[in-house]
Amino acid sequence: MVSQKDIFISANTLIKQHGAEKAVEYADSRIEELYHSGDKRGAVVWGGIKRAILELEDVEYDKRQ
Repeated sequence: MVSQKDIFISANTLIKQHGAEKAVEYADSRIEELYHSGDKRGAVVWGGIKRAILELEDVEYDKRQ
């Protein structure tokens, strides 16, 4: 299983590379692709990455106010 630390590292990397909105879109596409190909475990991992992206963005948004 993938650790929470790895999930957040992946989420942070995607945000830095693509911005939050595109990172969420990418995570959504990976979830759908993996789920439909039968890799439900992979889809769950990407679901965790998506949740981490959203959580990190809430923190970053709060800092800007």
